[in-house]
Amino acid sequence: MRQMFLSSRHGLRRLFWLANLLLAVFLCLGLWFSYQLHLRYAQERAENTALTIDRTLSGMLDQIDLLLLSVQDELEVGLARGKIASGKVDHLIERLVRNVQGVNTVRYSNIDGQAAANTGFPAMSPANNYSDRDYFRILRDRPDVGMVNSQPLIGRTSGRPGIVFGRAYRKPDGSFAGTVIVSIDTARISGLFSALELGERSVLRFFDQNYSSLVRYPDYDDKSRIGSAVNPAVVEQLQSGLTKYVLIRVSRSDGIRRIYAGRKLELHPYLVEVG
Repeated sequence: MRQMFLSSRHGLRRLFWLANLLLAVFLCLGLWFSYQLHLRYAQERAENTALTIDRTLSGMLDQIDLLLLSVQDELEVGLARGKIASGKVDHLIERLVRNVQGVNTVRYSNIDGQAAANTGFPAMSPANNYSDRDYFRILRDRPDVGMVNSQPLIGRTSGRPGIVFGRAYRKPDGSFAGTVIVSIDTARISGLFSALELGERSVLRFFDQNYSSLVRYPDYDDKSRIGSAVNPAVVEQLQSGLTKYVLIRVSRSDGIRRIYAGRKLELHPYLVEVG
């Protein structure tokens, strides 16, 4: 009788532990499935946000390039006629700049990088020389390039942080004649990002054609991080033809582990990344 009681007691104990084990397994499976769903949701949200930013930034870049092309054309028409009519160029700039939000300055310089006083936007701008800027040298030395950009810098005319986009204009024989530049306030791009309200620990970054960071939202605490590059492994894949990616990594700037979705803009050689 006692042996039967002990056997029954051991059986109940085994049954109890088995039940607890099964419960633990189900709890683990539930947590795993919940994590996978959360991961999938975060991935889809990051990808959808990257697509939204692609379309928004593409529209902004289209407006910038249209302004540059229009001024470039007017300058080249003037050269073909023998003289640039500054008043006509300035009137055109004044009209076009209304369509581009966040403009700090619009300037046009001669072959030596000199922009005359009281030309461009805003009116009454001082004379400036841009020949020492990287974008000027690229436009002067490479006739094959279209629109180029600078790294974020403080404008000499506006005194505000901005990203310069520029194009060259040319003489009738095709030789370099000077540059047209538009400086866009970095706060304008950050404002586009902040309007998305993704969450406290989300980040958004905008990279140029060299995969160098132009804008990050929120801004870097360490300003030396401005201009930091995309992960080299990702760059290698992008250069081989990849147009978008999703990965999980720990941020080098704040140590937070995030899902990142990146994509090349469809119509411009730039990259956006959402974490």
